Amino acid sequence: MEPGSITIEHYRLLELLGHGINGTVFLALEQRSGKLCAVKVLNRLALNNDDGFESAVTSVQERSNNYCAKPFDHGVTHQGLRYVALNYYPAGSLANFNRYVNVRFAEKAFLEMCFALEPFHYRSEYHGAIKPTNILVAFENRELRFNLSDFTLNATRSAESAAGQSASPASDVYSLGLTILELIEGSTEEITPSIRGRFGDLLQKTLSTIETRPTISDCKKILMRKSLS
Repeated sequence: MEPGSITIEHYRLLELLGHGINGTVFLALEQRSGKLCAVKVLNRLALNNDDGFESAVTSVQERSNNYCAKPFDHGVTHQGLRYVALNYYPAGSLANFNRYVNVRFAEKAFLEMCFALEPFHYRSEYHGAIKPTNILVAFENRELRFNLSDFTLNATRSAESAAGQSASPASDVYSLGLTILELIEGSTEEITPSIRGRFGDLLQKTLSTIETRPTISDCKKILMRKSLS
């Protein structure tokens, strides 16, 4: 899928930013406002039910907070494909940062993802696609911020999905723990003893069996206590 092959009213697709099994992301110009944004065009197999797509987008717009990449527009391309429009993050995703990661960076990313997920998990909803490319990085007032994107899809990677079982909020906890653990292991910084302390214990628990896995609220409380200690 290339920019020239897709047309959307009020948008001009400028270049390809990335693609996966569920869709393709483009850098786009929103022509009414003149601002750059990211437009994800879903393939024909992703959320091919009209009601499912609208329900997913509505849920994200209602539940999203400052730690979520909230869609500001959605619809159907002239080619009949569904799309969502989001703010553009020039720094990219967490996948671009594994060379610069230390434990403090990882803890902050983990905590902010807990804040992003908690409103959804409270209502027994789940993200379903937590991975480095769906954790976007922003710099606001010289502060590093993380925003979770792609709530409209349910393609979770977890122990349950690998075993053919139904995904759930607990699957998000597993996926988040795995993402953060992989982020640290791919770091150029030597892993400090702190990773084997309370934070290390938490990561191990997120990868445990579903019966003993902490909730996202439990994870948030542990990380907040650690940051205050």
